[in-house]
Amino acid sequence: MPMPNMFSVVATDTMTGMNQLFSQGTADLLLDTCSDFWDGQDLMPLTEQDRKKISDFYHRTSMSSYCTAFAYRPITNVLGREFGSMYLEMGSDTQNTRPKLCNDLPAHLSADSLIQGASMESIHETMGCLSAQCNQIFIGMITMQYQAKQEVVELIDALEGACIRFVHFSKENELRSRVFSEKMGLEAGWNCHISLLSEASPDADTSGRGASHSSLSATSHLSPRSVDSLSYQEAKEGRSAITLQRRSSAPSAVHLEGAQAKLPKGIENIRPHIESVDNVPLQVSLFTDCTPDTTQEMLIIFQEYGEVVCCLGSTANIHNTQLFLQADASLGLEPQFPQVCVRREAMSERWDPLGQTGIPSPYELSSRLLGLPCSLTYSQDDSLSVLPLIAVARHHCHGVRSALLLLLMSQLGLALLQFLGAVLLLPPVLPPRLLLWLSGVIVPLLCLCLLCNPIDLQVAKMAQAKKPKDALSLRFLTLYCVRFVPSILISLVCFGVTLHSLCQQLSPPSNSTSCHVIFGDQNYNGSSFTWNGWTEQYSHGLILAQNILAFQLLLYIICISLCYLQRFTYLWQKSPLLNIPWCCTALFLLILQAIYFAIDVHVSNAKHDTVVTLASVPMATWITAFLWLFILIPSQEVIKYMEIKAWVRHQKRARLDFGTKLGMNSPF
Repeated sequence: MPMPNMFSVVATDTMTGMNQLFSQGTADLLLDTCSDFWDGQDLMPLTEQDRKKISDFYHRTSMSSYCTAFAYRPITNVLGREFGSMYLEMGSDTQNTRPKLCNDLPAHLSADSLIQGASMESIHETMGCLSAQCNQIFIGMITMQYQAKQEVVELIDALEGACIRFVHFSKENELRSRVFSEKMGLEAGWNCHISLLSEASPDADTSGRGASHSSLSATSHLSPRSVDSLSYQEAKEGRSAITLQRRSSAPSAVHLEGAQAKLPKGIENIRPHIESVDNVPLQVSLFTDCTPDTTQEMLIIFQEYGEVVCCLGSTANIHNTQLFLQADASLGLEPQFPQVCVRREAMSERWDPLGQTGIPSPYELSSRLLGLPCSLTYSQDDSLSVLPLIAVARHHCHGVRSALLLLLMSQLGLALLQFLGAVLLLPPVLPPRLLLWLSGVIVPLLCLCLLCNPIDLQVAKMAQAKKPKDALSLRFLTLYCVRFVPSILISLVCFGVTLHSLCQQLSPPSNSTSCHVIFGDQNYNGSSFTWNGWTEQYSHGLILAQNILAFQLLLYIICISLCYLQRFTYLWQKSPLLNIPWCCTALFLLILQAIYFAIDVHVSNAKHDTVVTLASVPMATWITAFLWLFILIPSQEVIKYMEIKAWVRHQKRARLDFGTKLGMNSPF
C-alpha cells in the first residue's frame, strides 16, 4: 500500500497572472489540507461526514487498485526565490501541526472567501509554505489499475488450449494481484493463488513495517511501506480488517469469505506441502508477494518436478536476469514506459542527438545486455506471436524424437544381427565396410529426413508429457521387439538359406555333405578362421550373400521409417510423398546400394574361376524377402494404431491432470 504522500505544484495563470496551487497524493493526507470540495456545480463545505465518505472510498478502492486524490486553491502569496532549489519534506507529525496552521473556515458562498485572510506577502520560511497549502478545494479521486493487453489475453487463452500453464508472479498483495490476473483471464478463485511471503521475512515483521497473517489465502498482506501496523494477534484473528489507524494510507488486512483454501504460505513451505499433502502449488496460476529470490526458487521447484519452464519478463529489469538464466527457455519483452512528457516520446534519446552513428542509447544497451540469456526478445512494436513458435518448436521436437528413436533402434538392430550370427556360428554376417556403410551413412541420412516433414500447427494443441526420468523404458523395449526384431530374424534366415544353397553349388560333390544351415566348423588354420573356405576359395559366394542381406536391410529400414514420418497419422491419411527430401533420399540410397552391390560382386567374381550371380540365389530367399515387405508395412501400421490409442489415452489423462486443481482439501 502507498505511504501517505502529497505533492504540490504552484503554477502561474498566463492570462490573469494569479498563482494556482495544485496538489495530489493519498486521500488521508490530502484531506488534512482541504476545507471545501467541488460537487460538480458549486463549492461545498467539507464536513466530517464527507471526510468519512471520502476516506472510506479511498480505503476500499486502495485494496485492489491505486487511488490518487486531487485538490486545488488559488493563492496570492509569492514564493521566495530561495525555494526554487530546495526540497522540503513534511514530517510525520503533521497531524499536530495542522490545527495551528490550517484552521477550518465557515461555509463559503463566493470564490472571494477562499482567499480571505490570505496575505499578499512573499513566503520566505518553511512554515509559510505549509500554511499556503491549507484551505484547498478537494476536486476528486482517480482509481487506476493495470490493464492487460488484448494480445496477452488471447495468448493466455491459446496457451491454455495447448496445455501450457501461464503462471503470473506478482509482487503485489493478493487482492491487487487477483484483480489483474482475472483481467488476463487467469483463474484467481479457490485454490488458485499462493503467497510466497515468508512468515519470518522482514515484510512480515510486526515491529513497525507490516503484519503477518496465518490465514493463507484469505488475507491481504501489508506492504513494507505502510506507516503503522496492526498487531500480529489482531491480524491473525481477522480483527481490524476495516478499522485503520489514522496515519495508515490504506487497509492492511481484509478477510475473504469463502476462500478457506488449505494452501501453503511462504516459499519455504512449498516443498513440504507437495511432498506430504498434494501438488496444487504446481498447478496454480498466480503467486503473490513475490521477490526475485522467491520467484527463482519457485522456478527451481517447477523444474525439480519435471516441468519445462519458459520465462517471459521485462528486459529493463536487472532482477529478471537470474530468472532468465534459471528457466529452460526465456523470452524478453520490452516494457511500456510511462509517458511523462507529451512532447517527447519516452526513452527515445540516443547518445548522438542526430542519430547519425547509430550508437544505441543507454537504455537500449542495458536492454540488450539484460536480454542476453533470452532466446528471443520482443520490442513494443513486435507482435507477441508465441503460439506459432511453440508449434514449430514442438514439431521439431517430435521430429528429433522420431529420428533419434529410429537411429537407436536401427543401430540396435544391426548389433542384434551380428550377435545372432555369432551365436549361430555363421560366417561374418556383415563385413566392416558394409556395417559402417549402413550405420554411418544410410541410417543417419534417413533419420535426418524425418526432420523435413511439413509443419502442422495442430501439434501446438497437443498436451506434452513431462521430462522423462528414465531413458530406457519398457515401452521402448516393446516397440523395438515388435518393430525391428522380426525383420532382423527374417534377414538372418534368408542369409543362412543363401549360404546353404551357395555351399551346395560351390563345394565339390565329395564335400557337399558338409553344407548345412549352421556352419559350426570354423577351420582354424593357425592365423585366421577359414569358415569352411568362405573367407578364401568361396569368398565371392559370401560377398554375394552379404550384399543381398545389406540390400534387404536397407529395404526394411526404409519401410519402417515410413511409419516414423507421421507417428500419429496413418499412411492413407497423410501421404509420405509430402516429405520430398525423404523420398529423394530413399530413392538415392536404393540406387547407390544397387551400384555398390554390382561393383562388389563383380570385383569378387574376377578373383575366382567360378562365378556367382543373382541366379545362384535360391528362390526361397527372394520369396521370403519380398513377401515380408508386404507384411512389414501393414504390421507397422497395426503397431502405429496401438501407439495412437495409447497416445489418445495419454492426451485425455494429461488434459485432465492439467485442468484439475483439486487437492486433498477440496470440498468437492
